[in-house]
This record gives sequence, structure tokens and C-alpha cells, in this order.
Amino acid sequence: MLRLSFLILLVVVSSFLAASERTWYVDPIKGVEGAHGTKALPMASITEALARIKNEPGNATIILAPGIYREGSLNVTNRQGRTTLQGTGNETIITGADLWTK
Repeated sequence: MLRLSFLILLVVVSSFLAASERTWYVDPIKGVEGAHGTKALPMASITEALARIKNEPGNATIILAPGIYREGSLNVTNRQGRTTLQGTGNETIITGADLWTK
């Protein structure tokens, strides 16, 4: 009986931990400000992704598509959980020093 109770508790805790992880997608080329942040509809900037996750509970992973991210400053504060920025490929560059016009 004790083993069964422990197994049920383990399943419940695992489900909770899996539910508290959220993945967001950002693409500096194909992304759109205000998009959902899904793989199909990525956001355009890391700044927007960080603003969206600021009040989200749990861990967050932000997947960065290849490209150059020209971000002024990135602020990851007041979060309850881990924030991971994960580049894809060899061409994911984050810079704040470039003078850039669109």
C-alpha cells in the first residue's frame, strides 16, 4: 500500500512539474510583435518574450531561431522559476551595441 501511495504521489508531482514548464519561440526574421510565441507564430524579440513570462509561474524556455537579435537590454527579474534562452543552430547572435535601422 505504501508503494502504491508513493507511486501515485510521484505521478502527481511529475505531472505538476511538467505542467509548470512553458516554451516560447522567438524569430527575428519571421516573428511578429504580439504573436502567440508558438513555433508556428513566433514573437519578434527576446524583450517581448521576457515581458510575457514575467508573471508566469514555473520555468520558461525561450527558443531563439537563428538570426541577429538587436536588443537594448534584457531584464529577467521578479520571476518565480528558471528562465532559459536556447539558441538553435550556430547563427543565433544577441547584441545590444549595434546601431541599426529597419
